[in-house]
Amino acid sequence: MGASFGITDGQAMALVRADAVGMAAGFLNTLRGAAEALVIAAYSASLVGLLSARLDGTSRAAEVAAGRLTAGAEAAELNAFTWSWQMTQLGVGLLCLLLSIVVAVLIYGRTAALRRTT
Repeated sequence: MGASFGITDGQAMALVRADAVGMAAGFLNTLRGAAEALVIAAYSASLVGLLSARLDGTSRAAEVAAGRLTAGAEAAELNAFTWSWQMTQLGVGLLCLLLSIVVAVLIYGRTAALRRTT
């Protein structure tokens, strides 16, 4: 992550006037922190949402997600949690695949446009 942050920050900072670099760096850090918080919230909501669908209740899902299992039902709750985790990971993987395709299309479109102009 550090390498990608350095690359993107470097490219973004190259577009900023020298007297505004500090403000731009603060803005980038604020955006990055907010984005991380949103991603964690969305991931958690997906995980607990899938878990509550599997366990037929949000309160039980919250308990299981927190590690408090019901005596005698541990296996079923752990299976539900495992399934929810796997489905959430599958969703993240599909989202990454989709975004990778979008990035590839954008890069290809830019290089194709540059070739046509030269």
